[in-house]
Amino acid sequence: MARRYGDDHPLCLVLDIDVVRGMLGASMQDPWRAGRRSRQLALAMARTQLLAGGEVLVPQFLALVDFVLELESLCTDLQVPLVEIALLCDPGEAAARFVRRTARPLASATPAEPVRPEHRDAAELLELAGGTDELVTMDADLKALLTRRPNTRALRSQGDDIEHTYRQFLELIARPPG
Repeated sequence: MARRYGDDHPLCLVLDIDVVRGMLGASMQDPWRAGRRSRQLALAMARTQLLAGGEVLVPQFLALVDFVLELESLCTDLQVPLVEIALLCDPGEAAARFVRRTARPLASATPAEPVRPEHRDAAELLELAGGTDELVTMDADLKALLTRRPNTRALRSQGDDIEHTYRQFLELIARPPG
């Protein structure tokens, strides 16, 4: 979804925290510290982009309320709107997507999109946290965060129909606040 948006919006900064973390040397040796540092770097990158008049999209599971609040504070300081959208789906569907995204194609299979380093690292982190069963907890954490963030716009994923979900995503971004 984020790459699709970036493809349609030249010079939009698609700021994937997992990619930033992967840019830090040996980040998986201390992933929690690397996560904190990558969020600090992401805020600095977002500030630079916003000051230049650019757009920033942070495609991330953001149940860490502190980081959401830091993003909100940045937008308030720079007097730019913050649009929060939570992309929701059933935890079982999320697990299936996660497995597909991080699976290495079989040698006999037609090559699929290669496993991206940030996806590989996310799979390793999820395994450390308890495996795909942890996605149920993450879903509950996100829903709890949404009760504390009433201005967050929820978008239910339409299965594998990315184009339909993307059109709904664009409508939510364009909708005036309130």
